[in-house]
Amino acid sequence: MSSTLQSDQVDPAFFDAVNEYIGIANRQAKTHGLKRVSAASLYAAARFNAHAYIGFERDARGSRTEFLDYMTDLYRRMLNEHLDAIGAERGIDVGPSELATSSDSA
Repeated sequence: MSSTLQSDQVDPAFFDAVNEYIGIANRQAKTHGLKRVSAASLYAAARFNAHAYIGFERDARGSRTEFLDYMTDLYRRMLNEHLDAIGAERGIDVGPSELATSSDSA
């Protein structure tokens, strides 16, 4: 188990790191705009995750497809969670959530 996760609780230092990245992105958005910083953030995340994956994965060739599937699914789930939360927080209809179960949407 990663040192970030402890008994299904996320280490508060994780959110400190997240908030630091968001602060940088917000400062950059004032100069470069939201769309450019959004693209730059995605590019940087992909670059860093490729670097990290090659650094920790012993069979990078053999597990590449699984890593790509895992990371793209993880990003889609995180993006859905944040669309749901920020939409609700701001009172904006962001459409149906992909995270809702069939019993939730009935």
